[in-house]
Amino acid sequence: IRDLDGLKSNKHQLNIRKQYFTDSNSVVDKKGIYLLNIYEIEALILADIVTFNAEYKTDLEAFEDVMEIEEPKELLKIAVKGNNKYVESHNPEIFEKLNFQQVLTCAYFKEFVGAFDELLS
Repeated sequence: IRDLDGLKSNKHQLNIRKQYFTDSNSVVDKKGIYLLNIYEIEALILADIVTFNAEYKTDLEAFEDVMEIEEPKELLKIAVKGNNKYVESHNPEIFEKLNFQQVLTCAYFKEFVGAFDELLS
């Protein structure tokens, strides 16, 4: 699991991450499954913005394509007002609450789940 730290159109960063996966995958007998978060893992939180809104009392609207959001982590931090600030260390608890079917609206995650299901078959 890696963050691209850029949009999918950033071919330079994409090539770096693909090479990193290829190198790492050779260590696990080529049984790895590529999960590249575009832009950052927080894009998956944006895919189920209803859960985030409920947790942090925010009112962010749904995004058409979370893969087009630059710096999703910063967007989440800015959206939260008051004392209950969003920080990355909250991610495990947030991810436990996300609606899996809603997160599948994120194309790269849906592709990852498909590859994972195929590996399990």
